Amino acid sequence: MPRIAGRVDSYPNGTKIDVVMYLHPVVLVFMLFWLGGVGLGAAAVLRQGDGGVGTLVPMGMFAFGVALTLGGFYPEAIKARRLLEQHIGQASA
Repeated sequence: MPRIAGRVDSYPNGTKIDVVMYLHPVVLVFMLFWLGGVGLGAAAVLRQGDGGVGTLVPMGMFAFGVALTLGGFYPEAIKARRLLEQHIGQASA
């Protein structure tokens, strides 16, 4: 689930709303640790250059970690944006 922070500023000709969505700090630290470790493993395996199936494992784990994070974040962020837009639209009507 994305974390949502926002700011509402009033101006003479209207209102400006800024919203930022980001990963939970614990998730961010965990993914940096996981992707960093897997990335180092992939680099080490690629340096050895044996070309076996074992070279695909760290790269697959890295791709899975990125897909897992983005696949969980972006659909929820899109849903949250839609809900915010609906509520802001109802409040101004």
